[in-house]
Amino acid sequence: MEIRTRQFPLIFAVAGVLFAGLFIAFYVLVFDSIRGIFTVQDHSTLTELIADASVHHQTVLRETKILHRSRGIQRYFASMTEERPSQDVVRSLQRRLLDWHAQFAESSYRGATYVNVHLEPIAAIDFNLHGRFGSSDDDRSQALATSGAGHGENRATVYGTADTEEETVRSNPVLMQSWASAPPISTGTYVLQLSDSTQVLRTIFPILDRKTKETIGHFAIDRPTASSWIPEEDQELLIVDRNRNHVVYSSANAQAAGHSVDRFHSHIEQAFDGTAENGLATAMLTHAGDELLLNRLTATDPQWEITTAMRLNSYTSGPRSRGRLLIAASLLFVAIAGYSIYSLTIRVRRRSEALEDANAEIEERNHSLEEAQKIVRAHNEMLEAELATASSMQMKLMPDESPTLPGFSISGRCRPATQADRHDKGP
Repeated sequence: MEIRTRQFPLIFAVAGVLFAGLFIAFYVLVFDSIRGIFTVQDHSTLTELIADASVHHQTVLRETKILHRSRGIQRYFASMTEERPSQDVVRSLQRRLLDWHAQFAESSYRGATYVNVHLEPIAAIDFNLHGRFGSSDDDRSQALATSGAGHGENRATVYGTADTEEETVRSNPVLMQSWASAPPISTGTYVLQLSDSTQVLRTIFPILDRKTKETIGHFAIDRPTASSWIPEEDQELLIVDRNRNHVVYSSANAQAAGHSVDRFHSHIEQAFDGTAENGLATAMLTHAGDELLLNRLTATDPQWEITTAMRLNSYTSGPRSRGRLLIAASLLFVAIAGYSIYSLTIRVRRRSEALEDANAEIEERNHSLEEAQKIVRAHNEMLEAELATASSMQMKLMPDESPTLPGFSISGRCRPATQADRHDKGP
């Protein structure tokens, strides 16, 4: 089979492109697999977070319903003046908090606070202090705090005997003091950093007027944040309340909690295009020099969007640079090998062209030789024809009988030649 050496460069170019495409496809596939592994892990984590959030949300709604929807609480707040609530109302609210905590002592709540429509605290109880001091009337009063003229004049009411009361001024309790720097969220849930360096998940419920259904106050319940909310070293966790479009929790920026998600995390919101597979939305983002893998899952109760942001730099920067180097080295090897093959192909093609030229010259000479042989054959045929004609003429001139000579008993005659001498050389 004839080898088409002229097609070798094209074949090599196609093979080089094919190899380069395979290298790049394998390179991309490796990092897609890494992202796929992290996506599966994040999906499992997000599913657990949503399940826990739903259970805790339902528990809080069920257990605290009596503290903000009962008619007694509504009457207390309806009787308040905007300037300052009466001490009787404040003490009644405190007793309700203590009685409620005694009923749910095993629950993991940090504290509870009643605030007015301006988010100024009225009465609060710190369950950590209550559990520390005990449950007697004198001891449990140490956990109480009431509001004076505002956030700066907080008092603790200490109950003595049934006939006497003593009011002592004490320092700002942690929960009361936290409202001075709390975000302006009147309803919803967010994570708050307290002055004792602890974090609480604060949920605020509105207290509505029985007749007008207007908000006349608020009730806040604080509980510790879930341990599962602590992300890994290279991971960030963002929880957004979609009902009110504010940040519930942000592991990257604690100040973002309670504020609009567009204020601190607009880059994450813009990364998603709205498509989701099995409820899981995935996006890639480069922000502040970090390559982020974003995975988002939406909960229905509460209506939260939980997003994990995995920084892939520590996992992909080294392999990516080594992969690029490997691809470059592989392509260089293919280029060198291809150039060697190409140069050999060029040499073979040149030798083939020279051989084709020699064959063409030989064919031309063979053709000339055939033409000469044809001329010789024609000359020989012509000579044979002439000899035959001469022989015929001589035979006609010769006598039919042999002549006799007197005195001789033997006689003979010459006969003309009948064929050409084949030993003669032609031109």
